[in-house]
Amino acid sequence: GVSPRAAALPAEERRAARRRDALRFGGPVVLLVLGIKLVVLSWSIVTESVGERRFADLGERLTMWNAWDAQHYMDLATKGYVTVGEAANQIVFFPGYPLAVRAANWVLPGGVISAALVVAGLASITAALLLAYLVRHDTADDGRAHRAVWFFLIFPTAYFLHVPYTESLFLAFV
Repeated sequence: GVSPRAAALPAEERRAARRRDALRFGGPVVLLVLGIKLVVLSWSIVTESVGERRFADLGERLTMWNAWDAQHYMDLATKGYVTVGEAANQIVFFPGYPLAVRAANWVLPGGVISAALVVAGLASITAALLLAYLVRHDTADDGRAHRAVWFFLIFPTAYFLHVPYTESLFLAFV
């Protein structure tokens, strides 16, 4: 409900107060997601660069993420589903993430891997914000909500929220 004091404010002031509260609460969540994502991606680039491998530019560094199932998602984003040959086995992958990557690839520069990382990044921010607001609503405790997001993002399998995989988009929609 709305407090009697808040109800007495004009509608525009109430909207402005809600925007300020959303920034105060959601801002740290977004910064936390971006910070952890930066650490994970930077660490992977550093560890990949330690060996003999040298990268010409950032775009080449991003191609290292086109591994394991990400290759299948990138193929689906660029070529779509096919019905013949070995690629016909990709029918087991749901189309939501490849379609989002394809749409982002049309708009963003940098290729399909960059688009995939942007889609996964935006989806992980959305999932973290939704989790934070859910915990805040259930507990009325901003600190507990922020800690829930912290643990959500550092859990060992949370690695999949930071790479071009479907998990972040799935959790954003859940």
